[in-house]
Amino acid sequence: MSDRARSCLPGAALAAVLACAACGASNTPTSPSAPANTTDTFNSSIGQQGSVTHTFNVAATGNVTITLTSVSPLATMSIGVGMMTSDGTN
Repeated sequence: MSDRARSCLPGAALAAVLACAACGASNTPTSPSAPANTTDTFNSSIGQQGSVTHTFNVAATGNVTITLTSVSPLATMSIGVGMMTSDGTN
């Protein structure tokens, strides 16, 4: 084997090792983790035919669950709950 061939041998061996190592690499992307659920609790009094507004921030897009836990003194009265979205500019 010539001197020139011997001097190229370490470089060729390194290239072969790197090429083989790349063959087994996984390129599977990782999925972002979902943000934790949070609970925002507030208490209010609403007059007859009145309204109350409560603002809150969310960490990510997704579903929102609104739960009304009690109405008094008349638990049979009608109450509407609405939610609007905003991009934060209005």
